[in-house]
Amino acid sequence: MEQQRAMFPSSKGVCTYDVFLSFRGEDTRYGFTGNLYHALHQKRIKTFIDDEMILRGEQISPTIFKAIDESRMAIIVFSKNYASSKWCLQELAKIIGCFKDKELVVFPVFYNVDPSEVRNQTGSYGQQLAKHEEKMKEEVQGWRFALREAANLAGWCFIDGCEYEYEFIKRITDTVCSTSKQILSHVDDYAVGLESRVFKILNRLQMTDPKVIVIGICGVGGIGKTTLARAVYDSIGQQFEGLCFLNDVRENSTKYGLAYLQQVILSDTVGENIKLHNENEGISVLIRKLQDKRILLILDDVDKLDQLKSLAGTPSWFGWGSRIIVTTKHKGILAAHGVENIYDVPRFEYHEALQLLSSIASKRPNPDGVWDRVISYSRGLPLVLKVIGSDLLEKSTDEWEISLDRYEQVCNEETVYLK
Repeated sequence: MEQQRAMFPSSKGVCTYDVFLSFRGEDTRYGFTGNLYHALHQKRIKTFIDDEMILRGEQISPTIFKAIDESRMAIIVFSKNYASSKWCLQELAKIIGCFKDKELVVFPVFYNVDPSEVRNQTGSYGQQLAKHEEKMKEEVQGWRFALREAANLAGWCFIDGCEYEYEFIKRITDTVCSTSKQILSHVDDYAVGLESRVFKILNRLQMTDPKVIVIGICGVGGIGKTTLARAVYDSIGQQFEGLCFLNDVRENSTKYGLAYLQQVILSDTVGENIKLHNENEGISVLIRKLQDKRILLILDDVDKLDQLKSLAGTPSWFGWGSRIIVTTKHKGILAAHGVENIYDVPRFEYHEALQLLSSIASKRPNPDGVWDRVISYSRGLPLVLKVIGSDLLEKSTDEWEISLDRYEQVCNEETVYLK
């Protein structure tokens, strides 16, 4: 069993909080950050905000690091004096580390601070870091990196006198709500590991960025690309003017042709049934109808470049803020189409595979070594786990050994072909 666990390293553990708030207390605790916390609380978003009475020495409290580890999202409120606090900078470094390694979703808020000042460490940020550098030069290098990384993420910028603060806070809470676990309700029956993968995609989609963003979801057959795309679609669909989840592009383009699929996109996104004679005509109509409309388009199971060229040629086809998601086994097609933002769906880790099998066969005994054998044969593919687990569920335990021997032979001969 220990050998199997080594094949599936552990990932981010339990999530206790939806949001971790990082801020300079003296700047914003009793103003903006306090109001933001209250607004999130009103939306039933479980938010960690540190107690100002926590006594800190030279190092940040372990409680803070633990809270960051156990959060799904982090909001960093960059104020004028944020960088003057080494504890804030330690928080920031931890947050960026979790963003890189543990799929934490991070939103920066630039509160009366220009993002370039944070990114380039000029102005007050440059002065404050210079003071820290006199005593802890090596640590400051890590803080500078974290500041640059955070400032390059999509977020919000607030300047006094430009808008009402309550409207600004509402924009933030609306985005947080759209990416919180509360909206992941229309997902697969055995949605093991899905939530963390959805958050990774949402982070790549940068929902606050007004540009058109195209991303690819890539992986072998059976790894859950379509399930993941459907969960993302259900999570953020309400934010768009038009929606289309185009299933089985590979199969349906062969059966019906690309012009038919273009008609489906138009029908779903703008509600118009337009008869198209060929894909070239369809391209012109798609551009005319969609270039001023903010849409969410999922192209599922793409296997040829001409499919992308005919269904989502360039970002200029779509209105500002549109999001295009392409699932495919073929990363080369994405590269040829200029899609650089690609999420490679990871295989199941050991604990995820075990959890899925346990949920499928929750009322059946688990003889020693049975689940470990199934996990080994599955090679971390959730579809294979479901197929084998469901098959065993329909058999008596006396028949399991025969079935497992058969699956071992099939998997070793690599004759399992998955769509």
